[in-house]
Amino acid sequence: MATPLTFAYTAGGDLLEMTKEANSFTAVNDTLAVDDPNAVTHVFIHGSSDVIAKQGGTDVSDRWAVFRMKRVWERGLGENPAGGDPIGGPTGPYVEAERRRKLFPDSTEKPAGDWVDCVGWILPKHVDYYERSLHEFGVGAQDPVTRRIRDDSGGFYVVVIIDLSPQWYRVRMSKSVTLSSAEWKAARGLGGASPIPPTAPFKTEAATGAQAIAWAWNSDWQSWGTYNSQLPPAEPTP
Repeated sequence: MATPLTFAYTAGGDLLEMTKEANSFTAVNDTLAVDDPNAVTHVFIHGSSDVIAKQGGTDVSDRWAVFRMKRVWERGLGENPAGGDPIGGPTGPYVEAERRRKLFPDSTEKPAGDWVDCVGWILPKHVDYYERSLHEFGVGAQDPVTRRIRDDSGGFYVVVIIDLSPQWYRVRMSKSVTLSSAEWKAARGLGGASPIPPTAPFKTEAATGAQAIAWAWNSDWQSWGTYNSQLPPAEPTP
């Protein structure tokens, strides 16, 4: 039996290794890009990540494809500055953003070696709300030809949190949490109790307790009001 893979995850805000989806954007800074600096129709607020897959001590990333699952939650934020931040803290609990109770595959046909990702929101409308989104990810490896997932290697879990207001944004990215082979399969619905609950995020920005997670990287609060104001108005809420 082949030696299981291990994964090294690095989080940050680096536009030099952007995914193909974002290559058409022009960087404003390390976490903000626009489609056309002279006539903005979309902005991209994001963090960036890089994964190295190893077998023993050897980097074998170019032999394997990433298999990634995702789930998104949202909660409102206060409009008034608080605690030294330009906007307020949470005004309610997390709710499902995409009506999904489990992690859902969002990267299933990647080529071998493409382990770099930019995580965030591409926004086509003017933002006039105050919101925190929490993006949960489960990441493992699959054969780039057969698409068979390397269950024996397990995977890992990370979160990305984006705070957003009409004038400001902030990106936070967690360190990874290792998922054993059994936990990885259970998270994918292949038997056993999943470590990732269906009714709430597994990990959050909680300072203590079971939901707390260590942070790998975070941006400063960034102003994006100029670019936001160039976008078309948000559609009225029904």
